[in-house]
Amino acid sequence: MKDAFSGYHRPNDAEFVELWEQCLFVLDSNTLLNLYRYSEQTRETFLGILEGIDERLWIPHQVALEYQDNRLDTIAVQTKLYDRIEEILQSTKEKLENLLGREHPSLDVVGYRTKVEAAISELQDALQEQKENHPELKKSDPIRERLTTLFKGQVGPAYAQAELSDLYRIGQERYAAQVPPGFKDEGKKTVKRYGSLVLQDKYGDLVLWRQTMDKAKDEEKPIIFVTDDAKEDWWWISQGETVGPRPELVTEMKVRSGVAFYMYSSNQFMTFARDYLKIDIEIEQDAVDEVQEVAEEAGLWRDEISEALRALGGEAYLADIYDYVRRTTARELPETWQATVRFILQLHSSDTETFRGGHDLFEHLGRGYWGLRKRTSLRFAKQLRQLVKHQESRRPQLYVYSVHEGETVIYESSDVDRKEPVTRCAGEDALSAWETLGYIQMVKEDDAPDGFLLTEKAMEIVGPGNS
Repeated sequence: MKDAFSGYHRPNDAEFVELWEQCLFVLDSNTLLNLYRYSEQTRETFLGILEGIDERLWIPHQVALEYQDNRLDTIAVQTKLYDRIEEILQSTKEKLENLLGREHPSLDVVGYRTKVEAAISELQDALQEQKENHPELKKSDPIRERLTTLFKGQVGPAYAQAELSDLYRIGQERYAAQVPPGFKDEGKKTVKRYGSLVLQDKYGDLVLWRQTMDKAKDEEKPIIFVTDDAKEDWWWISQGETVGPRPELVTEMKVRSGVAFYMYSSNQFMTFARDYLKIDIEIEQDAVDEVQEVAEEAGLWRDEISEALRALGGEAYLADIYDYVRRTTARELPETWQATVRFILQLHSSDTETFRGGHDLFEHLGRGYWGLRKRTSLRFAKQLRQLVKHQESRRPQLYVYSVHEGETVIYESSDVDRKEPVTRCAGEDALSAWETLGYIQMVKEDDAPDGFLLTEKAMEIVGPGNS
């Protein structure tokens, strides 16, 4: 029975000992990126474990690429948190000063105000000191340098484009049947380029999985995979409890590569490393606990907001996003969680000043109105706002256009001589994108040039009063 259904059977103690003695340790990109979120002491502990097993470390090309692609974004988030905490402290100070500015027969208003100002000032001074001492990782990154040393010669090769294209076609069938891993990422639309390769984000987990199975087959060694991805397309979750890796993954690795497979989160990896690895490093429980906390928090807000917007049709008002997150999250929400939602939206939107590069996931469509970033609309959002601003009233205004040398030029219909363009869009697909998104209505009339009208959706969502 166990041989036929090995994916459903947890290894026994002897099998775990053998697995840890013989395996290759494969790390996911989120595990590497979380190193930037740990305290220095915990980071040193984790890196110390990796350095103790350096000859048995390996990462797929997909993991290395995702790490490089997301590193600066991760660094920017940590740096921006100082500013966000400062904003919260200042806002709290102003609210309390306003409240304590009122007379009250039973409160020592002056005494309270003095204590509040002193406490917040002390926190602000400490925060500023920590901010000044925070390493400039964008300029010099010792974490990446150590990882580069650790994985020298231990990064797998990239797939050729033909191999990727074949795998993407297989992925469509696997995702439709919810075959792990990766089917939970089916909603991702981002397409990236790396050299001559065209990469689809939604198949990233499938690519790293195939590359890992290839390595396992070549080396004839079992695999321990360390990941902080908590989604059910990796983990076997029963009655809300994580049992272990998906049985399908264990079975596929056995059938395709002929070896055993097991998975750990980073904190589990640290815990069992104390028992199974003979390395000279002390692993404190506080470090294990911190790794668990970081893994649980990192990416959860971004994923939950993205899921909320997908469920709400791709765009929604903040109140609806709040309501969806409140109803569906499995976490206990902190008191300031709504402010965190707004911050994450702004951090991952190039429409805001908070954006510091990296993944441009969300689109600020209007006052309190957000959407998932649509690749077709991103390039032309500025020009659409110029049109809305140009139309000073809600009365229908017909716009006409011409396409010349790969550029779409838009005019008022009254500009018969076409001397004063309202805006210009590089390429010929701007109007198609706007029409698809419902921002314009195309108009075709006899004896008149083709034109279009701005819809109420455009006026309400990206109108000049709704920034």
